[in-house]
Amino acid sequence: MLLFPFAYCVNLFICYFPPAKHALMDDKSVAEILGINLDEQILLAGYSFNNIHLTIGFYYIITVYVAFAKNGKADGIPEKQCLAVKEIRLGSGSESISNKGFRNSIKVIKMIEKLDETKRRHLLKIYDYGLIESRTKRRRSKRALIIMEKGTEGFDERLYNDENPISDNDKDKSEQQLLQMTRQLVVPIEEMHQVAMHLDVKPHNFLYVPAVVVESGESKELLKLIDFDGAEPIPGKIRWGLWRKRLAHYKRADYRRVPKNPLYSPLYSSPESYRRKCSSKADMWSMGVIIYEIIFVRMVKKEFPDANEETLRLAIAKKLFDIVPVYSGKSTNLKAKWPKPKRFVYDLRWLISSVKTVKSILRIWLNFPRLAVLITNLLDVMPQRRMTAAGVLEYLAGKCYPTELFRTDYARDGTIFNKISFNKLSDMINEQQKRQCNSEEKCTEKWVKMGKMLAEVVKKRQKGIVNKSQEMLDNGDIKECATRHGEGEKKGKVISHSLISQNKTKTRSAKFKH
Repeated sequence: MLLFPFAYCVNLFICYFPPAKHALMDDKSVAEILGINLDEQILLAGYSFNNIHLTIGFYYIITVYVAFAKNGKADGIPEKQCLAVKEIRLGSGSESISNKGFRNSIKVIKMIEKLDETKRRHLLKIYDYGLIESRTKRRRSKRALIIMEKGTEGFDERLYNDENPISDNDKDKSEQQLLQMTRQLVVPIEEMHQVAMHLDVKPHNFLYVPAVVVESGESKELLKLIDFDGAEPIPGKIRWGLWRKRLAHYKRADYRRVPKNPLYSPLYSSPESYRRKCSSKADMWSMGVIIYEIIFVRMVKKEFPDANEETLRLAIAKKLFDIVPVYSGKSTNLKAKWPKPKRFVYDLRWLISSVKTVKSILRIWLNFPRLAVLITNLLDVMPQRRMTAAGVLEYLAGKCYPTELFRTDYARDGTIFNKISFNKLSDMINEQQKRQCNSEEKCTEKWVKMGKMLAEVVKKRQKGIVNKSQEMLDNGDIKECATRHGEGEKKGKVISHSLISQNKTKTRSAKFKH
């Protein structure tokens, strides 16, 4: 049973690609794939499908096929261009994950389509979608099809197959490459936040898609954000009701709500995700984790150049599972039947068990200071303090800095992770060093080395970051990176001396004391 009227019939035939893991038999047509009578013409929003053989993706209730329009033309669908056809097996109940996911996707897709084409170039283009209902004597089932752009390669695949490890000889060049890669990932998120929060940002949900630059006519690849099943729309106007006066300072970036179809990935999920209500800042936390993943992939490849992909992925996952809790303040027991993050205390026992992780953080501060500043901001446990996607792009372009960088005491009192400052971490290292040396145990060099490494980081931060921000302050051309959406804040705002003094007073208040 067709649930959409038709206007055109466009035959979709198989494109030639290497066989995939879940490839179907050549003699199977889409009718067999979808479980519909072979004699019945299959129509979906005006298109008839035939000979779609190759599967390029398979995940639980979703299969993605490759096809292309060979004969004729239809509104909005390109002729003789490879497309991806996403098939979703819908559940029996309206509240099933697949049903809610499909409805959610369509709702967000409609909002994206209302945007100007230049403002959604980095979001996957959807050509058409619809439902097909099939009935037998015993059962009745529904399938959803979505016709969309086909990408050449996922960001996840390219990241782990990249043969460019971090170079010790030219760390500045390596950092510039990492900053450029970060920018490519943030642009699609900024476009997404015009209408919705994605809430499932991870490397797997970015896709390289061939595109043509209109101005020059050159062909290039664009990195696009995909998979809107778990996205949550952001209303254009937020009405706070009786609390409007009290919450007037909050903008759309901090608008929170409980997702209708939560599809979290535990490794990339923000701490507030477990408290149900989320904002678009949850995507920025995920971005901070991805930056760490990019750095770790290149570092591990340098250390183990002959490691296969499976070994590499396991090593990176372990590093991320070790480092993310340091920022969130919650650890997860993966061996538990129901893994749930639990708070822990930043004491000496924690420090002893996390020596390698803390050293990794300090090493990144030494090698990539600009990225370290960005990561620290994005992995802040307070969502309101995280930069927006627009703010991150301004920071990457060198047009703004996070507010805390303009404090004269930032080099030591600035945050390194969670609510732990560099000063607090230094005190903990010194205390552990004294305890070990005063006991019968032999003093080890690891705490001395860690203390020296921390001192070097503080010195480098003061020289390379704080002093530079102070120079910008003296020139009167300082911008605060945006932490909220809104007029004037997207481009950042000039910071005055009075604002900096206010920030210094706030950070010394009891609320933010470490």
